[in-house]
Formats: sequence, C-alpha cells, structure tokens
Amino acid sequence: MVVNDSGVHAADVVVVGGGGAALVAACRARELGAEVVLVSKKRPALASCTAYAGGGFTAPVCGLSRPEYGEMVRDTGRDLGDPALIGVLKQHAASSLKKLAEWGVDVRLRRGGASVTPAVDNPLLGGTGLTYPLLATARELGVEVVYPFTVTRLLGEEFGGRVCGVSGVDGDNRWLRIYSNSVVLATGGAGRLYRRTDNPSGITGDGYALALAAGASLRDMEFVQFYPLGSAHLHRSNWFIGAHLLDDLRLTDGRGEEFLPELMHSWGVASAREINLLARDRLSVEIQRRCQETGEVILHLEDAGQKLRRDRAVVHLARLLSGDRRRPFQPVQVRPIQHFMSGGVVIDEWGQTEVDGLYACGEVTGGVHGANRVGGNALTELVTFGLRAAQKAAESAKNGKFRGEIKDGYRIFRFFLPQPQSGELGPPGDDRQPGEFTARSLRNLMSSRVGPVRRGDALQWTLQSFDRWAREDNTQTRRVKPAASVVAAAAVAASAAARCESRGCHWREDFPDERPERYVLKVTPELMDSSADELDVALKIRREPVSDA
Repeated sequence: MVVNDSGVHAADVVVVGGGGAALVAACRARELGAEVVLVSKKRPALASCTAYAGGGFTAPVCGLSRPEYGEMVRDTGRDLGDPALIGVLKQHAASSLKKLAEWGVDVRLRRGGASVTPAVDNPLLGGTGLTYPLLATARELGVEVVYPFTVTRLLGEEFGGRVCGVSGVDGDNRWLRIYSNSVVLATGGAGRLYRRTDNPSGITGDGYALALAAGASLRDMEFVQFYPLGSAHLHRSNWFIGAHLLDDLRLTDGRGEEFLPELMHSWGVASAREINLLARDRLSVEIQRRCQETGEVILHLEDAGQKLRRDRAVVHLARLLSGDRRRPFQPVQVRPIQHFMSGGVVIDEWGQTEVDGLYACGEVTGGVHGANRVGGNALTELVTFGLRAAQKAAESAKNGKFRGEIKDGYRIFRFFLPQPQSGELGPPGDDRQPGEFTARSLRNLMSSRVGPVRRGDALQWTLQSFDRWAREDNTQTRRVKPAASVVAAAAVAASAAARCESRGCHWREDFPDERPERYVLKVTPELMDSSADELDVALKIRREPVSDA
C-alpha cells in the first residue's frame, strides 16, 4: 500500500470487513495478483459472526445432488431467492470447499455438507476453524491488514458514480483515505441492532448504510432470521442453543405443555435436525408467541443423557446458560435470538453491485436466501461469492487505476427515511416520543417492535422514531449523519411495514397468512439535493415481482 504524509493511501483492492467473507475475498484477490488492503473495525478472524458460527456448511457434496440442494434453498426461502444467485451457489459450492482446503482449512466432508470444527480449541467458536487459517493465508500471500479501522464512507466521483476507495477513522482517531480501483464490502449483517443477539459487538449494519450512501440498493431487509433457542436471561443471551438438541431434550411452555412433537408433524419434518436445517423461522415464531401467551418456554437440559453430558460443546454451553459450573444441566428459559440477516445489498452473479467499482459478498448481501436461510448456508454463501467478488474486483484493478480528482474534506449524507402508509397499518400503537437516540434505545426499540412477531401499528411508531432521530444532530457520528445503525434499522422496519403478509422469518400478527403473489421489496436511495457539503438522500421502498428465470 502506498502511503503519503497527508493520510492518503492507495492500493488495487480494498476489502472492508474481518470475517470469513472478507478473508476469502482478500486471499483470492491477492492470489490473482492485486495489491490488497483489508480494513476491519474489530479484530479480524475472531470478532466476526463467522467465528461464532457452528463451523458447518450445507452443500451439494457426498450424496446430495445439485438439483436437490437448489430445491432446498429455493423452498426454504419461500420462493423469493434470486434464481441466478441460487444457480451459482449450487454450481460452485463444492469447488469452493476445495479452494478452502488449498488454503490450509481443515474441511471434513459429510453427506450434504462439511465441517471445519475438528481443529477448533473452543467448541463454541466453531467458525474459527475457517477464519484462523484464512487470516494466516492472507498474511502469507501479502494482504495488508489494517485494524481497527472504521469506514465511514465510500469514496467516489459522485453519488451513484464509480467507487474509488474508502475513508474512515483508524485506532489513533486519525481520518484516513485509501484509494483503490475496487472495493469489496464484506461487513456482515446488523445483529447488534437487537438487544438479544449472538452477533459480536461490531455487527451494526455499517455495510448497508455505506452501500446506500454510494447509490446501491438493498433487498429482503424484512427477513431477519431469529434462531429459535437463545437464553431468555439477557446477560447470558450471547449464544444460541443448537436446535438439533431438541431430538433429546423437551421443550415446554408456561402451562407445562410439550408442544413441539405435534408441530413437527404439521410442518412435515421428521426430526429437530431437520428443523435446524429448514424450519428455524417457524419454531422461532412459535416460541415467541408462547412466551407472550404463557409467560415462558423452558428447555429441559436436565433431560440430557450421558452422550450429551460428555459432549464438550454442550457442557460448555450448559455452564454458560446456567451460570453454575458444578451443576450445569438445569432447566433454562429460552427465547428466540437474532442470528442472521437474510437480506442485504443487491448483487449479480459475480458480486457486483449496482455501483461501478463496488462489490459485496457474505451476509451484507441479499438475494440468495429469500425469506429464510437454510442452516449451514451462511458459510457456503460467503465462500462461494467471496471468491467470485474478489475475482471481478481483481480483474477491475488490472484494467486501470482510478484517475478522478482527489478532494479534501467530507460530505455529510442526510438520509430521509421511508414512511409507512398509515391507511394500511392503522393508527400508531403508542403516542409517546421515542426519547434521545442512543445505541441502547435503538436496540430496545428494534427488539420490542421489529422482532420475530410484528404488527403494523408498532412498525409505524418505530419508523416515526427513526425519522425523528435521523433529523436530529447526532454528536456520536461526527461527519456521518445519522448513525449507520439508524439507517440499517430503518431499512428493516420499513420493509417489514411494507410486506403485509407472513412469509419465512417475517411474521405479521395482523397479516398471518402467506399471499399467493410473490414479490421482492427493495430499499432504493435517491438523491434529493446536493450541495458542496451535504447530500440529501431519500430512501424508498419499491416492490418488484419475482422472476422465475
């Protein structure tokens, strides 16, 4: 990376993020000859959702055919996934796993998937079996890793023009610019918009706001995947509990009713392992509803037999949930926990966004999963599309450097947020003012009103709160207004308000049925006004029919 005294840097490709998608993209782009800088807000490889994942892949290998796999992805996504992206995934997932093995990742294949957990020391950080070897490979290949570095905007010729780098703040609170011919966004999702999530602290939706400010669109933002089983104890809610354990453990509600066996029959699934793969959305909604109706849902860890009590990962988890190392296998109250964002930046089959020079991969993108994600497909997606986005980004870098004018100073993006149509949603459910914007107030609002079970009046009040926050001066964000997290949260809430049906992991109490017509909701940015110092951008919700091509 070329550096000068004014804080201006240059490279071929900048990769933004520190998880699996970012590391895959950085390794591949460097392998193809590009000079690569990876910038990460938090510690790469560890402070990412990939590290906290179970370390399992679902893929068409070892007896699961490509057509079967593609059908599984499409059906679980309730027919809203992009056929072209699903086609890429089923065609290239298996070869992507082979590429990981070439980079030193210990990939163990099994029927219908793979695992990277055998070499992991901490059984609750299964994804480090992927991220640690990838970080080592990136350094060996010559990727420059810069952290902490918080990207606050994408550099470009103008709103919607070519992206040519990033600007942000480093660990010494210095404002820096890194110019490049291509930028790959791999920032992950937005789990920390919620009070209860298994996502690490840096996952606050930055990538969504950065993409919107550059002129790119988002899709499927209403589809927030909540994992069915998380501790109801707020201070022990950073871990999800594998739903496959329900094959051995009872689940009862506040009336003492064991409700899962009957539901499994009605859903057409034969085991809890199938729920973990295909029906996380349905179980999350059911548990949330029973918590509201009966006061609690209990996972009976005391039912664990000797096999589970000898399982290292289960023992670690039981100790965390109970807070008692000597007697870990006790009943625990559970509620759904935010786990994954099924939607995100609109991309094509090569990870190219609608903005020239900007690519994206991993959880920050949308289109593959539709209304719900297959268990194990997060890692499969990030590797498959990380490789492809990096290839195109590296090719773009070889075709010539950006030669636009380098300007001093920073423009402020002022977002005007989408509003629901009150005729569809009914009167607001709460006339109180939202109070001052803080990260905690945002998490509380999203958790109480945009969780697994939603209502139109609550969504309307939420959007009114966001609109007020967006128009207020926010001293926390310095040159960025409003906070990226408010923009990301508004994209979720506005999309949820606009989808007046229940589908996948989006469930509306006031519209409990799935409608026969299929459509995709896109959050699109439109430039309203431009001055020397400010860009006013309006976010709008657009409805597009689903293509079967």
